[in-house]
Formats: sequence, structure tokens, C-alpha cells
Amino acid sequence: MRIVGAVIAGGNASRIGGEKAFLSFSGSTLIDAVIKRFAPQVEDLALNLRADRHPVEYHGTVLRDDEHGIGPLAGIIACLAWATDRGATFLATVPCDTPFLPADLVCQLARAAKPDQSVYAGNERHHYLCALWPTSALEKLRVQARAHHRLSDVHSVLGGRCVAVKSAPHAFFNINSREDLRIAESIFSKECARDE
Repeated sequence: MRIVGAVIAGGNASRIGGEKAFLSFSGSTLIDAVIKRFAPQVEDLALNLRADRHPVEYHGTVLRDDEHGIGPLAGIIACLAWATDRGATFLATVPCDTPFLPADLVCQLARAAKPDQSVYAGNERHHYLCALWPTSALEKLRVQARAHHRLSDVHSVLGGRCVAVKSAPHAFFNINSREDLRIAESIFSKECARDE
């Protein structure tokens, strides 16, 4: 099983303003915090952005959406095409606004993975973008994209299963506002103090 990863950053970020992934966070940027957690879990990593986004400072693979009007599924399809070219079996995806992801998220999902079936994280809620997508499903998703672009529906099309991920209470905390960003900074500071 070969797994590559993609951080999905194609949303509008209208509630927070600006490029969410590149907001200042914990002395660096939000995307850096996500990558620090996520990159060691996959063989290769890409960042997905909307096609109409301005160029950004990112020294890695940047994949632009090929489709419009289908939300994060556009990014997943673009990244699945890249993963297929890389010879991967699965694409792991996470959103750009979750800086406290479990360090073994991909491992936990992979243990439940089956060919041609997606799996996604769950605890108290479903986290449809924290998922493994089989590269074999690329053409199916391209065909289904217009009819099924909510991620819950897309997972259903692929027979997707929810995996009860063992994690810290704030592992899937996501940042949608400036207040969320403040809370995340506080969580980060407490984590650092605990680790000292």
C-alpha cells in the first residue's frame, strides 16, 4: 500500500479573510503546522489550491483545481490524478485548518482501508476530508462529480466507512474565524508547555 497526501486549501475562507492556509500561527503559518503533523505520515505531499487563487509562497507541489462549483471534491479529483501518476494506492487528504491532527491519523485509517473503498475519520463528528481515497476511484469520481459533490455523498458512492480515530479531544479542531485562531494559539501554547 503506497499512500501520498494532499492538504486541501481550496475554500473561500470568507469568514476569516485572506489565504487561510498562510495565516500566521505559532511563529510560522497554519499550513506549516498542518504539514508538520501530516507530512511524516505519507510518502509525498502536495498542497491543493483553487485555480483562481493568487500565487503563494510554498516550496512544494501545488495542485490547482480542474473543476468549478463542486467544493473540495474538485481538489480531491486533482490530487487523485497526481497520486495516480505517482503510482500511489491511496490519497490521504486533510484540510488546511486543522493544526492538531493525530500523528498516526493515516495509519489508523489505513488499517481499515480496502481497495476501491474510501475511509474517513470520526469521533464525535464525521470528518469527511480527513480521509483515504483509493486512486482506482478517480474516473468514478470524475463521472459522479456533478451529481454528488457533498463529501458525505461522495463517500457513499465509494462505499465509504467511518473509522473511529483515537485522538486527543482537540485533534480535529478546525479554524474558521479569528476567534478560532486565538483558541488554537492557546491550545498550541498549552501543548508546548506540557511537552517542556
